[in-house]
Parts: sequence; structure tokens; C-alpha cells
Amino acid sequence: MNLNQLQIFCTVAEEKSLTRAARKLHLSQPAVSGQVKMMESVYNLCFFERTNQGVELTAAGELAYRYAKRLLHIHDDMKQSLEAMSRSQPCHLTVGASTVVGGYPLPCSIYVFKEHHPQANIKLDVANSATILEKVRTASFDLAIIEGPVNDGDIVVKPCADDEMALVVPYVEPWIDADEITLDELKGLPLIIRELGSGTRTVLEEALAGHGLSLNDLNIVTEMGSLDSIKSTVEAGHGVAILPLITVRKELYIKMLRALPIRGLELALSYKVIYHRKQILSEIAKAFIRLVTDPEERAFC
Repeated sequence: MNLNQLQIFCTVAEEKSLTRAARKLHLSQPAVSGQVKMMESVYNLCFFERTNQGVELTAAGELAYRYAKRLLHIHDDMKQSLEAMSRSQPCHLTVGASTVVGGYPLPCSIYVFKEHHPQANIKLDVANSATILEKVRTASFDLAIIEGPVNDGDIVVKPCADDEMALVVPYVEPWIDADEITLDELKGLPLIIRELGSGTRTVLEEALAGHGLSLNDLNIVTEMGSLDSIKSTVEAGHGVAILPLITVRKELYIKMLRALPIRGLELALSYKVIYHRKQILSEIAKAFIRLVTDPEERAFC
């Protein structure tokens, strides 16, 4: 017997109907009936008798109901007390993030999280995806958020949000009226790329490989580790870059840059929460993961 069985038993007793109880609990009627029968089998007693209107508690059922309600109330009281204690105590959370995530959406997410968990003391460590992934392997973080592939059975991966990359060009002629470019056109452009270890660089390399190409087939003029440096260089007209759309939202809005799709080149990007499989997540870490992954709570801005 467990708390879930007790809750089902009490709901049937209060609704006086297996059908209504199943509907209220969002379960099937056979599932509700099965749980009640399992509970009756534990004590070898019958807790309900059928009537024309549904079911009624037997004498044994009445006694079981009184104790079940007390147990559920005690559990709720314990849960509320523990949650209150958790809210009143300082909680430390170390989060790793790739350059894209740590520089753009994550600071906003942390701000939203702090509004609901003011006691949380969050340390953010930003580096490229390869560096962050290596630190997760050594459990240097409670959790991390990166983009790009993760191929490690010791790392738990939870999808966070989707994005895409595009060719980012200055908002000047001849780009103002362009709708897209081809792969052949891309090969002749002065391209600025991220450094080795960047998740976005890995995604680009994998997309090119799908067309039998590599970075060596492109006209790479420089590598930069700073997204702001790349954007400034592109704005000045000294090259173009392939960047996640989330990193250039402001520049696109104020018309400093344009983002163009590359015909036939799939540049989908997924952000994900990762942590080591042996890592024991604290309640504050679980709450943060829910904030950035749960569709109903998501604050990945």
C-alpha cells in the first residue's frame, strides 16, 4: 500500500462511484478498481459494497477511510513544512553554460528563477560547449546548458529549447533585398567562424558533412571565440558569419544585421540541460531544470 493507493481509495469513498473517481483522478476505471482491490487484498477485507447509485463504504471501509485521511493529511503537512524550510534556507547552484546560452537566454532565465526562489545563490560559468561538457563529466557543475550534440552515455540530456542558425550579414546592399543564398555562393563569402570546441561550429561541420563538404571548402577569414566580436565585425562589413538566431535578435530588430537561410543546408540547433548520471540533484537544481524544460513553466528567454 502507498500514498497513491490511499488517495485513490479516499476519492472513491468521497465520490461514491468508481467512474466519477476515475474521471476526477484522470485514470481509467479499471486502474482505479485495481488499486482498490489491491488495498483490500492487503487486509483481506472488503471496503466497498455496490449500490444502485454506485458504491458505499463498509464498516471496515469507514475505519480505513478515517485512517487514510489522517495519513494523507500528515503527508501534506510534512511536505508543506519541508518546502517552507527549503525556501528559508540559502541554496547554492552552480550552472555551466555554453557561450551562446550563457551570453543570451540564460541570464534572463536566472532572473526569472530568482523571482520565485530568492534564496537561491546561483554561480554561472560560461565557456564553449566542449569545455562545459568536459566539466560536466567531472561533476564540476550541478547542471549545464549547451547546444550541439552530446554523445556520452554517462551524461543525462533533457531537451530545453530549439533554435536555428542562419547566415548573418550586414544590413547593407546587396544583402537588404536578398532572401537566401546557395551553398555555392556561401563558398565564396569571407566567413568568420567560432573556435574549435564551439557547439555551433560542430553543428555547422555536421551539416556540411551531409553535403560532402567541410570547413576547408569555405572561405574562412578568421576564427573568433567572442560572439560580440563576430557580430561587430559583420556589422562593419568585414565578413559574414553563421550564428544562432537567438544571439542576433536585437541586431535584427534594429536592422544592424540580416539573417539569411542557406538553401538546402539544415542548421537546426537544440539547447539541452545536461548533468552527470551519478550526480544527485538538489531540490533547487530540479526546480531550475523544470523552469527551463517544462513547457508550462519554461523561461528560456
